[in-house]
Amino acid sequence: MKAKKKRTSLRKGQLKTGETIIVMIIFFILLAMGMVFYAKIQTYTSAQKKQEVQSLDAISLEQRIRHLSEIACSTDGTIVFDCYDLEKIKALQQVVLDYPLYYSSAVFQHSKITITSVYPVSAEIILYDSGASETSTGSQPYRTPVTLYDPVSTTYSFGYITVEVYTT
Repeated sequence: MKAKKKRTSLRKGQLKTGETIIVMIIFFILLAMGMVFYAKIQTYTSAQKKQEVQSLDAISLEQRIRHLSEIACSTDGTIVFDCYDLEKIKALQQVVLDYPLYYSSAVFQHSKITITSVYPVSAEIILYDSGASETSTGSQPYRTPVTLYDPVSTTYSFGYITVEVYTT
Protein backbone atom coordinates (compact mmCIF):
# COMPACT_ATOMS: atom_id res chain seq x y z
CA MET A 1 0.00 0.00 0.00
CA LYS A 2 2.87 2.34 0.77
CA ALA A 3 4.39 1.67 -2.66
CA LYS A 4 1.10 2.53 -4.36
CA LYS A 5 0.79 5.73 -2.38
CA LYS A 6 4.38 6.62 -3.20
CA ARG A 7 3.72 6.06 -6.92
CA THR A 8 0.60 8.23 -6.80
CA SER A 9 2.40 11.06 -5.03
CA LEU A 10 5.28 10.74 -7.52
CA ARG A 11 2.84 11.06 -10.43
CA LYS A 12 1.16 14.03 -8.77
CA GLY A 13 4.57 15.67 -8.32
CA GLN A 14 5.48 15.04 -11.94
CA LEU A 15 2.11 16.43 -13.03
CA LYS A 16 2.62 19.58 -10.94
CA THR A 17 6.14 20.01 -12.36
CA GLY A 18 4.78 19.57 -15.90
CA GLU A 19 2.05 22.16 -15.23
CA THR A 20 4.64 24.60 -13.91
CA ILE A 21 6.84 24.11 -16.97
CA ILE A 22 3.90 24.64 -19.36
CA VAL A 23 2.87 27.81 -17.50
CA MET A 24 6.45 29.11 -17.71
CA ILE A 25 6.63 28.32 -21.46
CA ILE A 26 3.36 30.17 -22.05
CA PHE A 27 4.62 33.08 -19.95
CA PHE A 28 7.85 33.35 -21.96
CA ILE A 29 5.97 33.10 -25.26
CA LEU A 30 3.69 35.96 -24.17
CA LEU A 31 6.72 37.93 -22.97
CA ALA A 32 8.49 37.43 -26.33
CA MET A 33 5.36 38.50 -28.23
CA GLY A 34 5.12 41.60 -26.05
CA MET A 35 8.76 42.47 -26.72
CA VAL A 36 8.29 42.03 -30.48
CA PHE A 37 5.17 44.22 -30.38
CA TYR A 38 7.02 46.88 -28.36
CA ALA A 39 9.96 46.83 -30.79
CA LYS A 40 7.61 47.28 -33.78
CA ILE A 41 5.87 50.20 -32.08
CA GLN A 42 9.23 51.82 -31.24
CA THR A 43 10.43 51.42 -34.85
CA TYR A 44 7.26 53.01 -36.17
CA THR A 45 7.42 55.84 -33.62
CA SER A 46 11.07 56.59 -34.34
CA ALA A 47 10.38 56.68 -38.10
CA GLN A 48 7.52 59.12 -37.49
CA LYS A 49 9.72 61.25 -35.23
CA LYS A 50 12.53 61.30 -37.81
CA GLN A 51 10.10 62.40 -40.52
CA GLU A 52 8.74 65.14 -38.24
CA VAL A 53 12.24 66.42 -37.44
CA GLN A 54 13.09 66.37 -41.15
CA SER A 55 9.98 68.44 -41.94
CA LEU A 56 10.80 70.94 -39.20
CA ASP A 57 14.38 71.25 -40.49
CA ALA A 58 13.06 71.87 -44.01
CA ILE A 59 10.68 74.56 -42.76
CA SER A 60 13.46 76.19 -40.75
CA LEU A 61 15.76 76.19 -43.77
CA GLU A 62 12.98 77.58 -45.97
CA GLN A 63 12.50 80.41 -43.46
CA ARG A 64 16.24 81.14 -43.59
CA ILE A 65 16.09 81.30 -47.39
CA ARG A 66 13.00 83.50 -47.25
CA HIS A 67 14.87 86.04 -45.13
CA LEU A 68 18.07 86.07 -47.18
CA SER A 69 18.42 89.69 -48.21
CA GLU A 70 20.93 88.64 -50.86
CA ILE A 71 18.24 87.27 -53.19
CA ALA A 72 15.13 89.28 -52.31
CA CYS A 73 13.43 91.55 -54.83
CA SER A 74 13.43 95.19 -53.87
CA THR A 75 11.53 98.11 -55.30
CA ASP A 76 12.69 101.58 -54.29
CA GLY A 77 14.50 100.13 -51.29
CA THR A 78 11.46 98.12 -50.13
CA ILE A 79 11.75 94.33 -50.05
CA VAL A 80 8.90 92.51 -51.82
CA PHE A 81 7.65 89.50 -49.84
CA ASP A 82 8.13 86.06 -51.47
CA CYS A 83 9.81 87.55 -54.52
CA TYR A 84 13.30 86.50 -55.55
CA ASP A 85 15.61 88.17 -58.07
CA LEU A 86 16.98 85.67 -60.60
CA GLU A 87 20.20 87.62 -61.17
CA LYS A 88 20.82 87.82 -57.43
CA ILE A 89 20.21 84.06 -57.19
CA LYS A 90 22.82 83.43 -59.88
CA ALA A 91 25.26 85.69 -58.01
CA LEU A 92 24.54 83.81 -54.76
CA GLN A 93 25.29 80.54 -56.55
CA GLN A 94 28.78 81.82 -57.26
CA VAL A 95 29.25 83.02 -53.67
CA VAL A 96 28.18 79.58 -52.40
CA LEU A 97 30.81 78.01 -54.67
CA ASP A 98 33.45 80.48 -53.41
CA TYR A 99 32.66 79.90 -49.70
CA PRO A 100 31.44 76.29 -49.48
CA LEU A 101 32.49 75.74 -45.87
CA TYR A 102 30.41 78.62 -44.50
CA TYR A 103 27.30 77.79 -46.49
CA SER A 104 27.52 74.03 -45.89
CA SER A 105 27.96 74.31 -42.13
CA ALA A 106 26.11 77.46 -41.08
CA VAL A 107 23.42 78.27 -43.61
CA PHE A 108 22.24 75.36 -45.74
CA GLN A 109 23.74 72.32 -43.97
CA HIS A 110 22.81 68.91 -45.46
CA SER A 111 20.24 69.95 -48.04
CA LYS A 112 19.37 70.56 -51.65
CA ILE A 113 17.72 73.84 -52.63
CA THR A 114 16.17 74.17 -56.06
CA ILE A 115 14.38 77.20 -57.45
CA THR A 116 11.99 76.31 -60.26
CA SER A 117 10.23 78.72 -62.59
CA VAL A 118 6.93 77.33 -63.86
CA TYR A 119 5.11 80.07 -65.78
CA PRO A 120 5.61 81.64 -68.36
CA VAL A 121 9.01 79.99 -68.85
CA SER A 122 10.07 76.71 -67.28
CA ALA A 123 13.54 76.78 -65.78
CA GLU A 124 15.34 75.28 -62.81
CA ILE A 125 18.23 76.67 -60.78
CA ILE A 126 19.99 74.55 -58.18
CA LEU A 127 21.05 77.06 -55.55
CA TYR A 128 22.77 74.57 -53.27
CA ASP A 129 23.27 70.80 -53.16
CA SER A 130 25.31 69.20 -50.40
CA GLY A 131 24.74 65.77 -51.92
CA ALA A 132 23.37 62.84 -50.00
CA SER A 133 25.99 60.88 -48.11
CA GLU A 134 25.98 57.11 -47.69
CA THR A 135 24.58 57.43 -44.17
CA SER A 136 21.78 59.84 -45.00
CA THR A 137 18.25 58.65 -45.47
CA GLY A 138 15.76 59.83 -48.05
CA SER A 139 14.41 63.31 -47.94
CA GLN A 140 10.92 64.68 -48.29
CA PRO A 141 10.75 67.72 -50.59
CA TYR A 142 9.17 70.83 -49.10
CA ARG A 143 7.85 73.28 -51.71
CA THR A 144 6.89 76.92 -51.34
CA PRO A 145 5.36 79.01 -54.13
CA VAL A 146 7.23 82.23 -54.95
CA THR A 147 7.42 85.02 -57.49
CA LEU A 148 10.61 85.28 -59.52
CA TYR A 149 11.78 88.55 -61.00
CA ASP A 150 14.08 88.78 -64.01
CA PRO A 151 15.66 92.27 -63.98
CA VAL A 152 17.16 91.79 -67.45
CA SER A 153 13.77 91.50 -69.16
CA THR A 154 11.88 93.19 -66.27
CA THR A 155 9.37 90.32 -66.13
CA TYR A 156 7.88 88.35 -63.29
CA SER A 157 7.26 84.62 -63.33
CA PHE A 158 5.68 82.13 -60.97
CA GLY A 159 7.62 79.29 -59.45
CA TYR A 160 8.47 77.47 -56.28
CA ILE A 161 11.41 76.73 -54.03
CA THR A 162 12.06 73.08 -53.23
CA VAL A 163 13.95 72.36 -50.02
CA GLU A 164 15.13 68.81 -49.34
CA VAL A 165 16.88 68.11 -46.05
CA TYR A 166 18.99 64.96 -45.76
CA THR A 167 18.98 63.36 -42.33
CA THR A 168 21.71 61.12 -41.05
